[in-house]
Amino acid sequence: MAMRRNYNIFMSILDSLVYIFLNYFVCNIPMWSIRKILYRVCGLKIGKNSRILMKTTIVCPWKIEIGENTYVNEYCFLDGRGRIKIGSNVTVAIYSKLITGYHDIHDSTFSYQKRPIEINDYCVIFASCIVLGGVIMQNGALFTAGTVAKAGIYFPNAVYAGNPALCIGKRKAEKYDLKKWYLFFR
Repeated sequence: MAMRRNYNIFMSILDSLVYIFLNYFVCNIPMWSIRKILYRVCGLKIGKNSRILMKTTIVCPWKIEIGENTYVNEYCFLDGRGRIKIGSNVTVAIYSKLITGYHDIHDSTFSYQKRPIEINDYCVIFASCIVLGGVIMQNGALFTAGTVAKAGIYFPNAVYAGNPALCIGKRKAEKYDLKKWYLFFR
């Protein structure tokens, strides 16, 4: 029992040190090539030509997987505690938050819960969106700026807006390839 307790304390300290390292040091390095190496060392899986821009906060990077040609812009928040899987050719715009953890408001102990987020290929999450645990974005789904997506399935090529997210239309461009990012900094 004591050994298990010591292990839990050690893991809690390690989680905290990784959090501090990534979110106070690594995210401020202006060169993507260096940040990418350090993110991978901490367990984040990220595909070819994908980028996470500066000032993005990352929790539990070993539970985050990002496909190819995907861009996560500045000041985003990726909460990997419940797992995040982001496909290829996806855009996550500035100030967006992907939050997998929450507290059960109906539980007398306010217990901590978590649910995964799955974002498939060609999806777009515009500025200041909040995507909560349990969301599955099917290929090509799009959240307009400021949308709050609660647990559920969001259909292919559909456009969602509001809080809670409601379907307001259909996308015309179903597939696209993001151009390779040539900027050295950011």
